[in-house]
Amino acid sequence: MDLLQNPFYILNASPFDNRAKLTDLADEHSLLFDSDESMQVLSILLNPRKRISAEIAWLPGVTPELLREIMTLLRSSPSSLLKPQYIWLNPFANSPVFNPKPSSLILFDINELTPVVRANILAAGLSRLGTSESSDITAWILELAQAFEEIKPDELMSILNEERAISGFPEVSELAAIESEIQAMRRHYLYVIKLALDSFPTGELVKVVTDTVNSATDNGTKHGLTLIDDMIDSYELEAQSFFEKEEENIKILVEKINAIIYENQQDTAVDSEINQLTKVLRNWNYVAQPININAEARGSSHKETARVVKNVRNLIVDILNNDGSLDFAKQITSNMREIFSEIKKICESLDEDMEALKNIHKNNTSISDIVNLIKEKRIKAARELIESRLLIEKDERIIDELTKLQFFCIMHADMDGVKPIESAPSLHTINGSGTTLYGESLAIVLMHIPIFWLARYSVTPVGDNTYSFHGKKNLALWQIIWNIVITVSLAISIISFNF
Repeated sequence: MDLLQNPFYILNASPFDNRAKLTDLADEHSLLFDSDESMQVLSILLNPRKRISAEIAWLPGVTPELLREIMTLLRSSPSSLLKPQYIWLNPFANSPVFNPKPSSLILFDINELTPVVRANILAAGLSRLGTSESSDITAWILELAQAFEEIKPDELMSILNEERAISGFPEVSELAAIESEIQAMRRHYLYVIKLALDSFPTGELVKVVTDTVNSATDNGTKHGLTLIDDMIDSYELEAQSFFEKEEENIKILVEKINAIIYENQQDTAVDSEINQLTKVLRNWNYVAQPININAEARGSSHKETARVVKNVRNLIVDILNNDGSLDFAKQITSNMREIFSEIKKICESLDEDMEALKNIHKNNTSISDIVNLIKEKRIKAARELIESRLLIEKDERIIDELTKLQFFCIMHADMDGVKPIESAPSLHTINGSGTTLYGESLAIVLMHIPIFWLARYSVTPVGDNTYSFHGKKNLALWQIIWNIVITVSLAISIISFNF
């Protein structure tokens, strides 16, 4: 309900007026205006239950003097309502009684008013701004959304009951009645926001919505405000036909690029279609951006955008599987990363794709390359290449081979970095002193106590004091440190002995 359509405004009444006063005001109104309207609004104000909607849609708790000045500003200069300003309050402005006291000058600041009063003033002002800059509308929408967020039903009920105690109407006892009317005002506020947005051309409307969501959610990093969520839900619903049409266009372009690559047409033909696809995706994101930002803040996603991104990511895989240029795949991935840069989940997926493409470009990996790495005991490198290839591979036969190799690498991870040896090391001790194996490490021992580590091996026990040596490993870090400490200690002991 708009302030200038409120029963209190129509009858020039106050929430402090009793039944008799309201009836007199309705009679006066019927003499000058439509009598049916007078009786209709009077019936609302005299009915304790119906009256709640008018009270909440009015300016509860505001004195008649201040209310009069607010309404004057609303009618004459709505754009000034957001700015703190000095105004004159005259308690006898509409009274024939002589006022011996001068009017008082006060600083009017809308932020000092209660949330429901702020929200009602802002909604009325927003609907009367006329032609305004997009940044102005963004500020008004954010102020309205913040005011609504701060409305507390119990505090509002207390204010209404204070006014009813003066006017002689029974108190509101059910909080649910207040909550119900607040939701009705929520729908009204959203209606006002939509009217303000619809005054802009499509391109500027999208910019206002995007700027508003960015400000409300701190660029998608925190949950926004209820009215902003409502605004985005409404915006998404109205943009649905656009998304359906553009999704079909993207699907056609993806199929066309696939066909060109499959037919081995010239690179210029592929380039042209990729440029067209990029243009359509950029246009898609311009419209979908506020939805995606708000979804990010809510911890969800825009399913239509997610579906489009998946379709294009599948195109990248198809390009590689059809022996298409790796450069085309990287170009599309890079363009997507730049277009959807504000969507964290999509960026993470595209970053994985780009890393996989870099690995493919760097290694040009084939099954035989991986097998050669395994033969060279470079297990870790082989496993990384397998995992990169699995991210983009679609051929079931190759996936099966890669999976088997991946399992082998996992089971033989301890073989990584093992160097071939020409012969097994000498193992010989006398009375517990000499060289022997401790686990996989060869050490000099003194009375069965390891003193110095000589080497590490990939080794398998095959019997009593018999071993099969597969290759040589680097010493562990702790063994290197141990050897340094022993060496330094021995050197210090020798020096000390000589002196």
